[in-house]
Amino acid sequence: MSEDFQGLHIIDAALPSDGGPVFSRLRIAPGSPHETGCRALVAQAASIARPRAAWRECRIDDRDAGSVTIDGTRLDGPLLAENLCDIEHALPFIATAGADVERWASGFSDMLERFWADEIAGLALEYAVAALMERLLEGADGKKISMMNPGSLPQWPIEGQVPLFTILEREAQSLGVSLGENMMMRPLKSISGIMYYSGSEFVNCSRCAREGCPKRRAPYRP
Repeated sequence: MSEDFQGLHIIDAALPSDGGPVFSRLRIAPGSPHETGCRALVAQAASIARPRAAWRECRIDDRDAGSVTIDGTRLDGPLLAENLCDIEHALPFIATAGADVERWASGFSDMLERFWADEIAGLALEYAVAALMERLLEGADGKKISMMNPGSLPQWPIEGQVPLFTILEREAQSLGVSLGENMMMRPLKSISGIMYYSGSEFVNCSRCAREGCPKRRAPYRP
């Protein structure tokens, strides 16, 4: 479900009560002794979680070799300049699993349950991002949608969070997401970045040389 509230674009998602891919990620096979306990945690999380995302469409005002100016705010990073060189509009966004499910996940004393709960809360964030991408693809007109995130690659360092949150101040407040001096977001299960439409899809993983990453979405292309 999406809403347009006082100029804010917000979309609500949901964590599926069947857990989606969480069991395969945790390597819990059907019939495993751990299956019942994990399913109980998934059901709890699904009743608590409120994954949401907010975004805005912004014109790119200016750019040079190492930065772009969006909505009057300069964002430094050669990756931005490279990927947005021929793009007229950017879609800055914030997505979050929500504070409630994060508090729930941090409340377990048992190490294994706490690990499961953290993974389940992370999955709630993924569903918020997926719902946003699905919504934006409705207006893609055959184009691909790409995403960049400050701190994911050296070419757009984590300090890029500061100007991004300047652009998204109202959106962050509406979602209850804040940015600390250490560039960490609260709730921790939150993500910010810029999406944009283009003829080919960009994936952060294609520029990341980290080996053995379980969440890799594209091969490394230096």
